[in-house]
Amino acid sequence: MPTYKNNTSVNMYVPEEVKAGETRTFPRYLHGTGLTLQEDGHINLVLAANSITIATADAEREVSISTEAVADISVACSQGQAYLYFNSTDTTPIVLDQYFIYNTNIDTGLVCKLILVGKEESTKIAYSIVRSR
Repeated sequence: MPTYKNNTSVNMYVPEEVKAGETRTFPRYLHGTGLTLQEDGHINLVLAANSITIATADAEREVSISTEAVADISVACSQGQAYLYFNSTDTTPIVLDQYFIYNTNIDTGLVCKLILVGKEESTKIAYSIVRSR
């Protein structure tokens, strides 16, 4: 996570108080604050992305989500048919037919994994999970 230093002689509010001379780490980048970036910390925006082929009908692939964030999730099926489940195959799936793209924005506190099930042999699926907040 990014670390900033208040190199001024006054306290700043960004939105929390940063006292004069204080160095603090934040879970996000701060733009136009007057603070000096000390250490980048690299916030990873892409949590997962891949293109896969599920060779056997009804075989499944799990994609774990281990970062708390609000994320944009996109899943597309370019060949065959796939089912997309959130957290468990005991839940209702989203059916992805060929050339169907599913997009959503979700708090990852509600999701621990995606489960992709190829309903036909050689089902091709592409997915991405990108932090949006």
